[in-house]
Amino acid sequence: MPKYWMINDRSQGGVGPDVNTDGMTYWVSDKQPLTDIKNWRHVTRANFQKLLVAAADKFPAHDQAENEKQSHVTILVHGFNNKFTSATRFYQDLCGRLFEGPDSLGLCILYDWPSRGSILGYEPDRSHARLKPQIIPQKLARQRYP
Repeated sequence: MPKYWMINDRSQGGVGPDVNTDGMTYWVSDKQPLTDIKNWRHVTRANFQKLLVAAADKFPAHDQAENEKQSHVTILVHGFNNKFTSATRFYQDLCGRLFEGPDSLGLCILYDWPSRGSILGYEPDRSHARLKPQIIPQKLARQRYP
């Protein structure tokens, strides 16, 4: 199973400053540093979903009384004015602290989106950031739960 997961909405092969006009792309990696797009492997949405379901199916089972021990799939959406390198650096650090080892919380998916990074670009950024997190779980669930 992949260690790192990313849904990307950036142009220029995943690292650009604009929205990818072809839609979101899906990536997995086991290689660091994550700041280098060459360390990521582009996969289809269907393959990403298949891998994600298989990884989640391996989460340990717990009784309902132990629900605080349950593993989760978390989607990390970075904030305003983050380039690909800063978003992936933060994601790698977060995964190392919260999603590795015996106390892992489960797995984390980075949703990386292009930010205009300026005061004039804030309104489009805000609307884009509000829209996509609602769409992502729907797209991921569509294959497993049609």
